[in-house]
Amino acid sequence: MSSVPPPASQPQIVYVESRSNGSALASVILGVLGIFTGGLLAILFWFSWILGLIGLILGFVGLAKAKKIGVRRTMAKWGIALSILALASGVYGAVVTANAVNDISDSLDKSSQEWDSYSQCIDQAETVEAMSKCD
Repeated sequence: MSSVPPPASQPQIVYVESRSNGSALASVILGVLGIFTGGLLAILFWFSWILGLIGLILGFVGLAKAKKIGVRRTMAKWGIALSILALASGVYGAVVTANAVNDISDSLDKSSQEWDSYSQCIDQAETVEAMSKCD
């Protein structure tokens, strides 16, 4: 009698549905980063807008996914809210940057005008005593 080995058991493939909502989490993270970027580093306001826009899109994707799978709906809403705040922070950063640039421009204009006045005074002075009064 020949010995036949028992049939090898086949590994069963198990499909597990993912119940996580990475879009909602990414939206929250991008919203927080966008708020700090626009609020603390005003000159990077454009980066805050980019993070806020991507976070907003991911927040709505996460909200749609939350309706489908039933998890992290609140996180998706927080992601949307934080992304909107990141966009607002970018607007704040743009205003602060524009004001700083205007202040610097005004200071440079004032310095230029003062230098022009001083230069004209020196040119018109006929004596050293008159030149010393140009200060």
